[in-house]
Amino acid sequence: MAHRQGMTLIEMMVALVIFTLVLATALGALRSQTRGFDRGSDEMSVLQNMRFAADLMEQEIRAAGNNLAPSQPPVVYAGVNAVAINADLISNTTGDLFAVYVDPDASAAEVTGYFLPAQAIPQSSPAFNYPVADYFGNVAETIIFYFESDTSTADGADFRLMRQVNAQPAEVVIRNVLPHPLRPFFQYFHETVGRIDSVPSDWYPMSHAAAAYSGDQSVRINQLRAVEVNYTVSNGRTGAAQRTQQMTFVVSMPNTGIAPPTNCADAPILGIALTATSTGWMGAERIDLTWPPAVDDFGGARDVERYVIWRRQGASGPPWGNPYRSIPAGRSTTYTFSDDNVTVGQTYFYLMAAQDCTPLMSPATGASRTVVPGSLQP
Repeated sequence: MAHRQGMTLIEMMVALVIFTLVLATALGALRSQTRGFDRGSDEMSVLQNMRFAADLMEQEIRAAGNNLAPSQPPVVYAGVNAVAINADLISNTTGDLFAVYVDPDASAAEVTGYFLPAQAIPQSSPAFNYPVADYFGNVAETIIFYFESDTSTADGADFRLMRQVNAQPAEVVIRNVLPHPLRPFFQYFHETVGRIDSVPSDWYPMSHAAAAYSGDQSVRINQLRAVEVNYTVSNGRTGAAQRTQQMTFVVSMPNTGIAPPTNCADAPILGIALTATSTGWMGAERIDLTWPPAVDDFGGARDVERYVIWRRQGASGPPWGNPYRSIPAGRSTTYTFSDDNVTVGQTYFYLMAAQDCTPLMSPATGASRTVVPGSLQP
């Protein structure tokens, strides 16, 4: 029987050292691969977050001004941390041809317009309340994107991008957002003298405080044609483990800067009062009629062509008959008609209605006044 000799202690120690070196090398390579995978995963996550937010804002901000109610502004608020627009973005009615998207499961609150009472636009500074008026036939939602500090993350410098529709609870779009090192979150471009230029910093913030949108290009917010968005997205870590990507993109708004159409399909809305005042002097007495613009003159359907006035003496006098005067609508802030064909001591009754191009008339509003001698005037 042959003699078998085992391993010596030295041979075992050499084998153990070799095995340890091989294992250490393998573990090092595995750790390196794991770190590389984690780094690649972090960077992919950063890119996905960055791209998702950009795609969403590009789709929705670009729709500003789509299918608005008459006199509803396309851009509501434009600041460095928030932008608010009006657009008929989503409908829950199958076959709706006017909304950008159709979602049968969308709630009524997501597919209708923003109505009073007004509430502050998030991150507006100073606080800006919207809406300033209700808009008849409003199906366009108010969509607000804003950046705010995020106290739920480990990095105290973090922001989060929020999206809010009308007065509904806001939703988080992405977290782990950092400011761009050189630019604010939102910047804007406006049309001036036939060219597009960046908005001066002293214009911020811009808001649409008028009750009606007229397309007046002397109003700064009406000049906006594009929004530039700037932000940095991180992987949510700090120190050497942090990975960041910067994002800058421009969203055009092709539906802004367009004057609201004139609509003569329905009778104009008057919605104002007529005032009669006895004025003048001895032998030159008169009654002055004054009234502000009708609802559909400056705003609304903007279809008022003229104001029609009727006159008669006494509350139970003869029928009103033919119109007494017609006053052209000239987009005036106050309209006045002076009736000097009057007699001292007589009471005159007036009716006034707005007329459009069809020519349909609004319901009339009335006023009365007794002519007194001029010497009695204050």
